[in-house]
Amino acid sequence: MQTIRTGQSEAAMPRKWLNDDRAMRAALDLLSAHVEIQLGEGTFSPVTPALRHRSEQNNSLSFERLSSNAKIRYVGSQEEEILIKIYLLDGAVSHDAYEKYKFHDYIHAMMNNHTVEVPEGYCLGIVIHKDLNKDWFWKMK
Repeated sequence: MQTIRTGQSEAAMPRKWLNDDRAMRAALDLLSAHVEIQLGEGTFSPVTPALRHRSEQNNSLSFERLSSNAKIRYVGSQEEEILIKIYLLDGAVSHDAYEKYKFHDYIHAMMNNHTVEVPEGYCLGIVIHKDLNKDWFWKMK
């Protein structure tokens, strides 16, 4: 099971995690394989490299300020237990101010064709969890 933090507030992105290169690489790989973004009126493409990630901490990633409205969707198998939490930060604030990110929405692998809209001018924060059982899923969303 990937890194899971319990007792975290929905108001802010998790910020104090052990720095584990393998976990960060796993989060980037999961994101590249399972999450797509549409910037403006363009076509959907993988979040990485469509957006440049600015910092990462285990399964938490922050991205550069969005220059246009965006839509985010999950494109992997519905058989997987993957939960993607999406956080937003006003673009005028430093992208690594994790305590200032606000929970925006989530996508679960089992949600058919669910798309999350993100307004331009915000920095995007994504936390990705893998292999959650149903008990953890309901506690974390």
